[in-house]
Amino acid sequence: MDGNPDVWSGIAPNLFPIIGALKNNTYTFDNNEYSLPKHGFVRHSNDLEITEQTENSITFKLTYNDELLKIYPFKFEFLSLIF
Repeated sequence: MDGNPDVWSGIAPNLFPIIGALKNNTYTFDNNEYSLPKHGFVRHSNDLEITEQTENSITFKLTYNDELLKIYPFKFEFLSLIF
């Protein structure tokens, strides 16, 4: 997976819970305003846990926590399998 950095420096980023950007990086749910960065929070998370690793693949998991509930008020479990 050698990407051409002259074209794009990223390679298959994990984007969750949104792809793209929100107007003013904010959204409203149940009359509360929340802020989300462009493409969500998973791609820059340091909390991804490796749940499985083989010779040809790796699986990552991110589960909601108190800090993430402040910007995304939904309980979730994000899984990413990369070959």
